[in-house]
Amino acid sequence: MKKIMLAGALSIACFTGGFGGQAYAQDVVNVANIIHPKQNVAATSQLQAMPYQDIYKMLLLSKIGFENNEVSIVTTKNSITVKISLEAILQSYKDGTNLYPEGEKEFKENYEELKKLFGQAIQIKITQTSNGYKSEVYTAGKWEAVSAEDLNDMVQVFARADIELKSGGYFKDAIGHWAESYIQLLYQTDIINGTTATTFNPNGQVTRGELAAIIFRASGLYGS
Repeated sequence: MKKIMLAGALSIACFTGGFGGQAYAQDVVNVANIIHPKQNVAATSQLQAMPYQDIYKMLLLSKIGFENNEVSIVTTKNSITVKISLEAILQSYKDGTNLYPEGEKEFKENYEELKKLFGQAIQIKITQTSNGYKSEVYTAGKWEAVSAEDLNDMVQVFARADIELKSGGYFKDAIGHWAESYIQLLYQTDIINGTTATTFNPNGQVTRGELAAIIFRASGLYGS
């Protein structure tokens, strides 16, 4: 599982027409030089086929490997908000872990303009709705809608990590828990399971037998 899924996904979003167009209309900065042509954009219908729960799980997994001051994730019963520092994205290009290498040149050249547009960090919010979900980015002091096409660009970068999400794992009783990202990681790697398809009991007690099974699964010595 590659470390910088989120940095790659958000860096591609920086150069799409939706973000740039909103900023230009508000006269925040001159973004003519930071709009990057879209590449390999899948049909919007493909994005909408991915349920909110899977988007949610992907974003949770993206926090693994980052320091707390680099990425923060806030979850509620119907939304997930991710905040990643521009410095962390820049560092991911320097150490070669960003999944969007073709965006490196534009990102570095326009780093200061991006700070004017987003501040020190990019914030993305995905909110569940009756018809699916909506996405927003925080810019110029308020939340602005992100088009399905722009979100689709971001999801395409996640696909480069070659992660096949398991069904289930959207544990409603773990939403907002401090260990939620780690719970999701262990679930996706078949080391732990929930108490049901939608519950985990994150504050429950672990028996010695359960702990032994977890250790053996993590070491690859025990089948599930």
